[in-house]
Amino acid sequence: MNTLSIRRALIVVVLLATSHQAAYALTPDDAGTYEWLKPNGQPSGVLYQLSYSKDGPDKWIARGKFPNQEWRGISCDRGCQYRDSSADDLKRFFPESWLANANISCIQNDAQAFCAYSGKSDPGRNGHIIFALTTSKPVPVMVRRVANPQD
Repeated sequence: MNTLSIRRALIVVVLLATSHQAAYALTPDDAGTYEWLKPNGQPSGVLYQLSYSKDGPDKWIARGKFPNQEWRGISCDRGCQYRDSSADDLKRFFPESWLANANISCIQNDAQAFCAYSGKSDPGRNGHIIFALTTSKPVPVMVRRVANPQD
């Protein structure tokens, strides 16, 4: 194989490796208020609010609220800025069956990941999930969007 063929092959490999990430990504439409769900699917009263701004280095900002408490910023200094999750991160968060059957995109910081997913064969099957990253294994927390959160 000559040098030109090797370069072309490398370009194809890079394009294939990054095409999944580019095809599905969080958008400002994913911003909103979400309620954490208990393992049985019932509301917990814990709210998570994600907002998006085109200005500044921290495009995604999060706040949290426990029942009967005030909103509190959970986007902070070092380690708390959200970044796009890598393909390796997604493999750590989701089982292979999810990765094979859903388009998934996440942002994360040192403490948590916020993910959006949509079924590949059923785009109407979509939602969001948060992963707590403070233990050795990511812990999934199911959430549902809340239309009008109470302050």
